[in-house]
Amino acid sequence: MAKQIIGRGSAANDGTGDNLRDGAGKINDNFDELYTAFGDGTTLTAGTFVTTTSTNTFENKSISLTDNPITGTTAEFNTALTDNDFATLAGSEILTNKTIDTATNTISNLTNSNLSGSAAITNANLANSSITLRDSTSTTDAVALGETLSILGTSNEIDVTVGSNTVTVGLPNDVTIGNDLIVTNNLTVNGTTTTINSTTLSVDDKNIEMGSVDTPDDTTANGGGITLKGATDKTISWSSATGYWTSNQDWNVASGKRFYINGTDIKDVSETLTNKTISGSSNTLSDIANGSLTNSSVTLGATAINLGDTAGSATNFNLSGTSSLSGSGTINTTGSGNRLRFNVAAADATALASAISPTTYEGMFAYNTTENYPYVADPAGWTRILTENDSIGDISNVSIAGIADTNVLAWNSSLGRFEPAAAGGASFSTDKSNTGDGSTTAFTVISGRTVDNILVVVNGIVLTPTDDYTVSGTTLTFTSAPAASAGIVIRYLG
Repeated sequence: MAKQIIGRGSAANDGTGDNLRDGAGKINDNFDELYTAFGDGTTLTAGTFVTTTSTNTFENKSISLTDNPITGTTAEFNTALTDNDFATLAGSEILTNKTIDTATNTISNLTNSNLSGSAAITNANLANSSITLRDSTSTTDAVALGETLSILGTSNEIDVTVGSNTVTVGLPNDVTIGNDLIVTNNLTVNGTTTTINSTTLSVDDKNIEMGSVDTPDDTTANGGGITLKGATDKTISWSSATGYWTSNQDWNVASGKRFYINGTDIKDVSETLTNKTISGSSNTLSDIANGSLTNSSVTLGATAINLGDTAGSATNFNLSGTSSLSGSGTINTTGSGNRLRFNVAAADATALASAISPTTYEGMFAYNTTENYPYVADPAGWTRILTENDSIGDISNVSIAGIADTNVLAWNSSLGRFEPAAAGGASFSTDKSNTGDGSTTAFTVISGRTVDNILVVVNGIVLTPTDDYTVSGTTLTFTSAPAASAGIVIRYLG
């Protein structure tokens, strides 16, 4: 706020100055600004105030150098300091008991003398006080600065010598490799004998040269080959006298493999044999054409069939003795006097089905010589055929148990068979007294009746027994109630 000036007027009481109230307000505003600047707005802070021209001594004060630059010479600052001198960018000072952060400072021109003696920098004061060695298996070992690093060889493998600030690593005269050795370039072995003591010798090269002397010829190659040591030597060798490779062992070719002569399978090599005897028991002759055979066909009845052909039929062919036919074909003959026998011995129909499948031979006739019964095959089983010598009681739905003279066979629907019954005239009666009402399904009938001897007609329509009505005791029950006013006629049969 700018300083507030009280207007006094041009002359006393001329009426041009501030009135008392306005003048008092300006005075208050000026004091409020002073009390705020040098106190808390109500009370002034005790002490001495610094002006731009005054000289004052500060105690226990913090001055921000960011906003308050302090200037002066190095001498003036050193005079003002109560402690030792301080270093400047261009000055030279000896530092005692000081910590220098190398992350933000650079220490240069250190000599060996600076690293030893009373002024030595110890390992503990270094960020990196050792060097780390790592081998081919990634195993590491730290060597502290000042320690001795030893580089040692291995017996019969590596020699190490040190001299004139030089480490020399080399091979001894006789080298032993304790593990695998891989040579990535050519390997030349000069000597009289090369001994390989290993279980398996694996060679990637597809060509192995032997007898590779300075001037090779057949003389130097004579006797060359391979020798497998055993109870006796097993050899493959070349002879300059014969020009042949020879072996003192037999050769066995695995199944599916062949010998070739000049690119031709040895079995396909054509040679003409004259006056030779070939044992059929120890040799197999194959691919012999019919034209090379004295007899190149067989005759069935009146039909000649070439060897290798399939006979679909033969004329005038006769089967006799113990000959048999099998398969899925058919026998078709129209001649007279044909005879086929179908007898088989089985304990009963079940045993017959076990011996001959009725499903496979559906429609087949067979005569069981054990039972003396004829049968016909059906997928449901072997069905017995009735003959003129069978009784009517042999029919499955007929029972003649207890039959007597003058009896007849009558159908018993509850048992599903014919049974003996007394002969008598048929008696029929009709009941027309019933009428439908649309809801009643049960009506009374004469006792002793079944659906098989009651005929029911509703409005002139004959109903189907069991499907449309049932009978139990003296009650006839409709499946659906006859319509209202429908005429119901019950006809008793017999």
